[in-house]
Amino acid sequence: MAPLTYIFLGLSLLVAVNGGKERVIGAEVVTITTDNWRDMLTGEWMVEFYAPWCPYCTQFSPVWEDFADWVNDFDVKVAKVDITNEPILGGQFMIEQLPTIFHIKDGDVRLYSDERNPTSLQDFIEKNNYLNVDPIPWYKSPTSLHMYGLGVMFQLAQEAQKLEEYLRKEYNLSTWGIFGIMATGTVVIGLLIGLVCVLVGEVVSRARSAPKRRPRPQKEEKKPTESKEPVPIETLQEKEAVQEKEAVQEKETEEEKEIVETVQEKGNEKKAKSDKPRKRNKAKRETD
Repeated sequence: MAPLTYIFLGLSLLVAVNGGKERVIGAEVVTITTDNWRDMLTGEWMVEFYAPWCPYCTQFSPVWEDFADWVNDFDVKVAKVDITNEPILGGQFMIEQLPTIFHIKDGDVRLYSDERNPTSLQDFIEKNNYLNVDPIPWYKSPTSLHMYGLGVMFQLAQEAQKLEEYLRKEYNLSTWGIFGIMATGTVVIGLLIGLVCVLVGEVVSRARSAPKRRPRPQKEEKKPTESKEPVPIETLQEKEAVQEKEAVQEKETEEEKEIVETVQEKGNEKKAKSDKPRKRNKAKRETD
């Protein structure tokens, strides 16, 4: 019987049977940081946000590890995030309580709100209960830029808390002293940011208000061929002036002709009057 017992123990360490399905023991729980968190946007993941000082997280840790062993056959990766080391991710996912669990599949993030026990966790994956949960909307999505900015604010707050502890421990400063230092630093940083914004705005406004240099028009050479392009205004004015001058000259020439003709007509009339008495005298002589 001893050999059979050893064989049974060896097999039980390698293979476990659950509901007729084989699963591998010892599946790894992936630790997520700000460097690799985008890996969760590909494939299917279950991720837990926790903190080492949280007693509920400590109690839930064995359940989460067992769930990682069980879910290995479903091609689902299990991960965890320590928000004390990753405050940016805590801000991006808007962690309000611990532990908090999310289901992520192909970029769609869903909040797990069922009971935190093995049966509920297994049903959430095996029975596709996650389909009954709506994904987080875009304005709260951890992948958005503004949620990343919120995570940075979380990190700054955490750094400010560390600075306060350092000043209190190393320099034995009071609360009001630490508050004064932080307030002064905040004002100085705000003034610097405002100065940079003013300088950038001044440069942009000057660039927009600067007059644009127009290129000088180049004189085009006259081509012998007729062009269908519109004639410049200066050329039209010169042409009209020449036409007016020619019209004045023609008018003067016509007036001179009329004067000459008038003089000739008057001369002819005088000559005709002087010729009448001569004709009468000649006729009288002929009759005599």
